[in-house]
Amino acid sequence: MPMPREIPSVPDHWQQFLSSLLVAVALPLSPLVIDKAIKGYVPDTTLFLTVALYILAIAGSSRSTLMLGLSIFVGGGYLLAYGYISNSKADAALAPDEWIPVVARYAFVAIFVLQQVAERYNRHVAKKDPFWPFRPTTGN
Repeated sequence: MPMPREIPSVPDHWQQFLSSLLVAVALPLSPLVIDKAIKGYVPDTTLFLTVALYILAIAGSSRSTLMLGLSIFVGGGYLLAYGYISNSKADAALAPDEWIPVVARYAFVAIFVLQQVAERYNRHVAKKDPFWPFRPTTGN
């Protein structure tokens, strides 16, 4: 009787990539999803603080000097916006014409998420660097 064949698992480098997306991309943006679910909208204070910290975290994890400088510059801008908004209208969603158009609010988020996904792909799929270096890889 022939031996049963194993069901193939997801190759290790793809597991590393998908794990990094969950932990490094999706989890830091979860306050935006939580506020939307609970309050029905995302207050500008939550948006600007979450995005600022997310962008600054990308600066620390990126291997690109350009992304480091750009992240510090843009993250600082979001921190300034957070300071301005938190001192003027706490926990209120400002009308787009009252502050920054909605497209501009989320444009940098989209740009930095796409950049992070591309960098994570190159790092974990193309170069096969582990996301969790303390965990042995299977070599798939």
